[in-house]
Amino acid sequence: EEAVVGGGKVEELGLFPLGLVLNPGAILPLHIFEMRYRNLMNKAWEGDRKFGVVMFNTETNQFARVGTCANLMRFQPLSDGKIQVVNEGGERFRVLNVTRKGSAMEYAKAVVQYIDDTSEG
Repeated sequence: EEAVVGGGKVEELGLFPLGLVLNPGAILPLHIFEMRYRNLMNKAWEGDRKFGVVMFNTETNQFARVGTCANLMRFQPLSDGKIQVVNEGGERFRVLNVTRKGSAMEYAKAVVQYIDDTSEG
């Protein structure tokens, strides 16, 4: 499902909307309690251990156009079903197309294109 289109790699990522920006290299501990995000973390942990962190504007009900790939470094399920995770900010990406808007039961997904920050400057 990966392709390269006039820039960085393109792929679909599960999105975790937050009211903050995750910078590349920054550490982000999270306490996951909502079932949809527990599903996202379980899928990431069992797969390639990454998901997208995107700022979400509650006034316009829209995702920011640029987000950061979070690399899942530590995954600790708790006895009550919640999950403690520690993530590190990785590559930045542009949101090309939201493929699943997300609901109370499902996390959002989007096709993203990675931004090559190393070639600038």
